[in-house]
Amino acid sequence: MSTANNTRPIAIGIDHGFGQIKTAHTCFKAGVTIHEKEPTFKSDLLIYEGRYYTIGEEHKTFLSDKALDQDYYILTLAAIARELRFRGMTSARVYLAAGLPLTWVSEQRETFKAYLLQKPSADFTFRGLAYHVDFLGAEVYPQGFSAIADKLSEFRGVTMLCDIGNGTIGTGSNTDPTAVPSLPPSTTTSPDRRDLPLTRSWKRGSGRRLFFRK
Repeated sequence: MSTANNTRPIAIGIDHGFGQIKTAHTCFKAGVTIHEKEPTFKSDLLIYEGRYYTIGEEHKTFLSDKALDQDYYILTLAAIARELRFRGMTSARVYLAAGLPLTWVSEQRETFKAYLLQKPSADFTFRGLAYHVDFLGAEVYPQGFSAIADKLSEFRGVTMLCDIGNGTIGTGSNTDPTAVPSLPPSTTTSPDRRDLPLTRSWKRGSGRRLFFRK
C-alpha cells in the first residue's frame, strides 16, 4: 500500500444513490450510523474528526436535497477510500465527478459541488487504514446521462432515458424528430418499480428508443 501522496490528480466518479453508493470498482449500501464512541464491530468503520461512523448497514431515506446532512459527505469519503484501496494508495489528489437526479441538477448543482468541496482536504480512517485526500475540484452531472453520452450523435426521433433507482425514477426525453436530444428531465418517486406508467406509452415497434439505467 502506497502512503506517498500521488502528484498526479485522480478523477473519481461517485454515484450518490439512495440505495447504493457506486464507483468504478465498488458498490455499497448508502447507510451511515453515527456513534459517540468507538463501536465493538469495526469492519466498515470510518473515523473522521473524532466521530465514528459505520458505513453500509442500511439505506438512506429519500431526501429532496442530498446536502441537508453530512451523510453523503461521509459516504463520499468511504467511496474515495475504497477506490484508493483498489489502487493500492492511501493518499491522493482527487477530482470528484458526481451525479444528481435529473430534475435537481439545474437548481442544486452548485450547492452539491460546494458540499463535496466543503474542505480543501480530509484526513480520516476507514477499515483501519489512515487516508489523506486533497480535493482539487468537482463536477456534478445528471445521473444516468453517461449511459447515452457516447450515442447522442446517433439518435433520431424520440428518445427517452429512464434511470431506475432505489425508490426514485429519473426520466428525460427529446421530442424533436430530427435533432439530437437535449433530454429535459423529470423525477418521480415510485414504491413499485415494476409498474412504470411511462413504459406503457412506449409500444413495441413504435420507432422510439427507451434506455434504462439501473
